[in-house]
Amino acid sequence: MVNPARDTSIQGFITGDSYFVVNVAAEIPLHGSVNQLVVTDTLDIDFGSLDQVSSAEFKAITSNDFPADIRVQAYFIDNQGNRVEQLFDNEGIVLNAATLKSNGKTNPGVEKIDFIKFDKTRITNVLNSKKMVVFGYINTTDSDQKRSLWIYDTYGIGLKLGAILKVKK
Repeated sequence: MVNPARDTSIQGFITGDSYFVVNVAAEIPLHGSVNQLVVTDTLDIDFGSLDQVSSAEFKAITSNDFPADIRVQAYFIDNQGNRVEQLFDNEGIVLNAATLKSNGKTNPGVEKIDFIKFDKTRITNVLNSKKMVVFGYINTTDSDQKRSLWIYDTYGIGLKLGAILKVKK
């Protein structure tokens, strides 16, 4: 510490214990192309005891702020880490790249709404799961042309998930 007493009348006050602390943060955007970059997150889920559920309809609201197409899939897994069910059919859903503004940054992604019906078998698998793992597979727009793009820390992928459950009494 230089001048620990903060006495401005003293000039050149330094001791053997004096030091400077400088904190520097830099936000540097990524510029390049992306091919099959995978981002993932694992969420704990607990449905409790919903033994009487006969079917369900999930509502997924997704959005993509990246200037690249993204394919999204979510898997429900059990305590041993085994996949017991997936949310979207086949390989998942594709979220189109967000549009670029003239300054090179993107407009906020447009929300996409999907409804996914689960029969008794599929909902039983989900109710027995303990975690949901969400995967995002990112490719740059026109990746076959190797077009570079800027990626900023303000970009993100949005996923909201709700369900309507049919219960037998």
